[in-house]
Parts: sequence; structure tokens; C-alpha cells
Amino acid sequence: MKNFQFAWISYNYTISSAAIQDFQKYLGDNFGSESAAKKLMETQTQDQTNNIIDDIKYCHLKQKCTNFNSLTIKNEAISNIQFADILNLKDLVILNCYNIQFVRTPEKITALTINDCGIYNVVGIEKMHQLVSLNLNNNNILIIEQVAFLKQLSSFSAEKNYILDIFNLSQQFQLSSNNQKVPSHEVYQCYFNSINQNISVQQLLDQIYDKYMIIKYKTHIKQGKLTIKNDPELKTFMFTDQLDVVKLQIILCQNVSFERTPSKVKNLSLRGQYWNNSNLERIDGIEKMVQLEQLQMCYYRINNIQPLEALKELQILSLKSNNISDVSPLENLTNLQKLDLWQNAISDIQSLKNLKNLKKVDLRRNQITNFYALSDHPNRNLYDIDKK
Repeated sequence: MKNFQFAWISYNYTISSAAIQDFQKYLGDNFGSESAAKKLMETQTQDQTNNIIDDIKYCHLKQKCTNFNSLTIKNEAISNIQFADILNLKDLVILNCYNIQFVRTPEKITALTINDCGIYNVVGIEKMHQLVSLNLNNNNILIIEQVAFLKQLSSFSAEKNYILDIFNLSQQFQLSSNNQKVPSHEVYQCYFNSINQNISVQQLLDQIYDKYMIIKYKTHIKQGKLTIKNDPELKTFMFTDQLDVVKLQIILCQNVSFERTPSKVKNLSLRGQYWNNSNLERIDGIEKMVQLEQLQMCYYRINNIQPLEALKELQILSLKSNNISDVSPLENLTNLQKLDLWQNAISDIQSLKNLKNLKKVDLRRNQITNFYALSDHPNRNLYDIDKK
């Protein structure tokens, strides 16, 4: 393995020598030579340059091919799939890879599977004339009319989407609106409302997503409490307001974010994996949940807790097993009674000295050597520390 860098592209990527040779051959086949490619690049726009850089990056995927014609990709950052032609692929499977678009499409693929990738349109897929089999299950697709232009297509599946025009292809491929995430009449209602309200496509998708999650969890509510466990489809949870949820527990959900937050939840608990800190790093947006009284976010990779300074009603806060070093955003949360900061990277606790209502704080497994800031606290048995 080594860093790959053409003189005419300022880009480093760890890639095998074999992959470099593959791409150099690709340049020769398509541009005549590397020098011809360099000359061409001098007249390219930044977007066009980025496209070629993408092709270079994806050459390393050849190492993952199960055979010469097939490749399965999981959990990678992929924006286009034209690289498949560089690898001479016939069968491409993409799972849980976001930001995929069909602006640049391969010409040689005959079988394509894209599942759990959040795509909402397939504009551009009509250029993939060789497709015989297409599986787009479990995405956010609204319109699939472009699929009708794929004349070689004999197998097509698009279950668990939000498709509006499913009837256009329903007879040819035996598609059913019953296999969609949300009943067709509700999707149409959201669609026509979006026209009247002049909202964006993303806002429309958010509304449909909320309907889907309400259908999914409306029977799970018990006395205002909802527990969601190990659900890869959970991304935002504003929908809980329509279910009157006040206590929300989220366990082992890898894709959750605070982009859209509810206003009724007062007790929120998010829990990742103890043995493998989960992928939640940023909590931007949580500052809008000013009604929160109890908050737990444990076993993640959170390092910046600045958004928490707006949550003045917090009484119980647990941030155990994260990457937090600065606790100054907590200094004005004077209603705090219990604070758990176990296993972080904290060395300075000066910001905690004015939290006079604290009854218990766990500071174990940190880098604190001086506890003087808490020496005058009215609660003498305030904190748990590591025993020497």
C-alpha cells in the first residue's frame, strides 16, 4: 500500500500498486496516455476534476471484488458509481452508502442493487441501458418513471420506498403499493400539501418519513414512553411529538441525529455500544430541546457539548464514555442534580464549582488531578473518583 498522487492532481489516497496500474491503464484506454489526461485536466472544471479523483479513489475497491465481475460495497462514502466501468463490473451491490447520485453512471453493469442508501430519485439511471436486474429496496424514492426507459430490464424491485407513480410500472414488474413504507394515499396527500405549501423536496421527504415512523411505532407507546432499539431506519425523531411521547429511549441506533428534534420529550436516553463507541459525534440541534429535564448520551464519540448550554431545565445528565474534554458549557446549568462524566478526557473541573444543586457527580476514568474546585461544595459526598 502507498499514497497515490498524479503530478496533476493534488490528492493523496492509500491504495495498492495493483489499483494504481488499473487506473493508469484506464487513462491509457480512455485518454491515449497519462500526458493526454493531464492536458485534458487543465481545461476541466472543479466538478469534473473531482469526478476523476473519485475514479482514482474507487480503484481500491477492486481488492474487495468476490470475483472478477461482482462487487459488494457496505458503509462507504460513495457519490457516483461510474467507477464500476473501470473495474469491468457486471454486478454491483451497494448497501448503506449515502449521497449516491446517478449523474455519472456506468455503461457495462447488468445487475445493480442499492439498498438502505436513502436515495430519493433515480434521475440518470435511464442511461444504464444494459441493466437486466435492478433492486432499489428500502430507500426514500418518490418517482421511478426513469426506470421505464430501461428496455433490457426484466427484474425490478422497489419495496419499502415512498413511490408516487408505482402504478406506471406495477403491471410490468408486479409491483404493489402494499409493499411501500407509507400507503400511497398518504404519500399523495403529503405531495399535494407540499405543492400548496411550496416546500422543498427534503421537507416533503421529512413529512413522509414522519408518517412512516408513526405507522411503525404508534402501537409501541406505553404511558408516554417509547423505546426504539437497533433500528437502522431511525434518523430523526420529531415524529414522536405526534405520538405525545415524553420519555424516549434510543438504543443501538447507528444513524440517529438531532437535525429534527421534538418539543414534547422531557426525558431522552441514547445508548450506544459499550465495547465499541458508536458513531454519534455531533449533537448540534439538541439545543432546541429546551424542555429536557433528563438526558443520557452514553457510549458515543461526542467531544463538543457546547449545544447543551441552552438546556437550562436539565436535572439529570449522563455523558459517560465519550471523548469530552471541555465541560465549561455546563457551568450555568444550575438545576443539575446528578451528573455522570465517567470515562471521558476531562482534566479541568473548574466549570462545575457553581453547580450548587448537584447531589452526585461521577468523575472516574478521567484525567483530573486537582479537585480543589469542588472542595467548598455544600455536598461533602459529591463526587466519585478513582481510588488509588
